[in-house]
Amino acid sequence: MLPALPYARGWKNTPNLLHIFDVPWLKGHKVVEDIVYPCAAYIAMIGEAIRQMTGSEAYTIQNLVINAAMVLQESETIEVITTMRPTRLTDSANSSWFDFSISSFNGATWTRHCMAQGKAAQTDLPPGKPIASYPRLVPTGFWYERLQHLGLNYGPSFQGMKNISAHTTEMVATAAIYDDENEHMSKYSVHPTTIDLCLQLFTVAMTSGVARRLDALAIPTSVGHIYVRPAGSNLMAEATARVNCNGYIRGEVVAVGKGNEVNIRLDDAKFSPLTGGDQQDGIESIAAARLVWRPDIDFLVPADLMSLSVGTREILLLAEKVCALSILRTVEALPSLDIPPGHLVKFSSWLNEEKDRMARGEWSCLVPEAQQYISLDGESRNTLCNSVNAELEAMGDQYASSFTRTLALLSDDNHVRDVFQGKLNPLQALTRDDGLLAIYKFMQGRVLEIGAGAGGTTESVLKALVSNLE
Repeated sequence: MLPALPYARGWKNTPNLLHIFDVPWLKGHKVVEDIVYPCAAYIAMIGEAIRQMTGSEAYTIQNLVINAAMVLQESETIEVITTMRPTRLTDSANSSWFDFSISSFNGATWTRHCMAQGKAAQTDLPPGKPIASYPRLVPTGFWYERLQHLGLNYGPSFQGMKNISAHTTEMVATAAIYDDENEHMSKYSVHPTTIDLCLQLFTVAMTSGVARRLDALAIPTSVGHIYVRPAGSNLMAEATARVNCNGYIRGEVVAVGKGNEVNIRLDDAKFSPLTGGDQQDGIESIAAARLVWRPDIDFLVPADLMSLSVGTREILLLAEKVCALSILRTVEALPSLDIPPGHLVKFSSWLNEEKDRMARGEWSCLVPEAQQYISLDGESRNTLCNSVNAELEAMGDQYASSFTRTLALLSDDNHVRDVFQGKLNPLQALTRDDGLLAIYKFMQGRVLEIGAGAGGTTESVLKALVSNLE
């Protein structure tokens, strides 16, 4: 004799002895170290009760609430009671809905784990839209490793999401779900592990597929509306999530089969955050932020926000002139030098090739005067170079003038001699007066640099970390 449920007098009670040995796939649903009866299994239990009562394998559930977790032990048997009764409309008429409650008995007390209303599905849902992959592809193994890191230890039966993808800017995700009926000893309209895979997809949707954003474990605690009908082996699922400021997640998921027939639909599913696993609590992502007061834009003079800039084309053409003059100045100093083997040989060869191109008129597009520069003597080139630099400085472009001054320094006769004789590292000249930084700023990312760098970017970042108020 089973003791009566104190809150279910007059209900029809169906006892069941649940043991992990009889349902081995349950071992694959562990939260931290505990085997927890999954939400999807409650849905399947209610669906089976509806099938036995009505003969329909398609069913609808509403207002499903998980009141308490059912923790299972591999070595123990637990008594589970599913109660159902028709939902009463009036004193003499019942609804087509049934009220359900699923409870367990530990030998001393009853615990109610789940409540819901369910009925046989009257009609099929209209075909859903085709579900396609999104741009962000999520590796299956990596995602399950992330879930395990947070404390959700899935076994093989619960690792069935494949071809996972996510939207890059919205909380939407898709996955292929495969359910092999031959792997299950019991027959279901849809196996609980398949339903659970639909719920798992919310973890991808809520983070847009970015694993580092998944910093807390959330478990399903309620579902507003559920529709299930028998499905084939292959399904495509799409989940949409919304996260509020308290960490609660709500959303919908739909799984379609052949011909885009809707086989599973969960609406208004709610997930609650759960602390556990290896996650670090209390980490605030903006803990190092500081409040800095700035003038309100409405009180600023508009004229002060505008700056007159010289045309970029004129500045670039003047910079090209300095570049051409610097090449010729460097080439002029080479004949008197013994060029050591290595990269300097290639560099000098490139300089001579550019001089030949100027002589052939191939520089005329940007520097029409390049052919005339070849016939000038060294002193005239130096005077012209200084004149162009002065013109650039007058235009007010700080980085352009710094850039051309650095070129002029690199092509100075004494500097060229010291570099080719190994007395001077070119980097010393580049870093003088922020010349290298000026090159980065002036080129604006048009040059790809391969190497460890000279610390210019690091210097800029460090300067940006210092407040002007201090």
